[in-house]
Amino acid sequence: MKKFKFLSASRLVLVASLLFWTMPACEPPPPHELCDITGVYGQPEIKCVTSDSYALIVYFTGVYINERGRLEKVVVDHETVVKNHPYNYVGEIDGKQVYKFGLWLPNKGRTNVEVFFAIKDGHCTWTAPNLYDEPDCTG
Repeated sequence: MKKFKFLSASRLVLVASLLFWTMPACEPPPPHELCDITGVYGQPEIKCVTSDSYALIVYFTGVYINERGRLEKVVVDHETVVKNHPYNYVGEIDGKQVYKFGLWLPNKGRTNVEVFFAIKDGHCTWTAPNLYDEPDCTG
């Protein structure tokens, strides 16, 4: 009886592994890593608190965002106003997942105020240019 010398045990294992090897699936990262803010929902709520300050509530939409969390930062007209600020899930409105955050800001009489906010800085951010005009709280 003849022996087959061309297939050693290690070569046989290599051939068998190549026959049954498949490329690993290229799957997207888990949803908690995707975080995507898709926009500002409606107009912000603005209410005078004192003659020189006001409360601002901004509603935003997104996917893969935790129901409760913290914004890494909120920037109003290129000025960081808060860091590590809470936001909350409001619910599904018009088929969109809606969240909100509120701020108490000094009134500087600005118009066309830009608001930038970040959940995961550099990965989950939104800039809303010309979002609102500050209210006249003097009268």
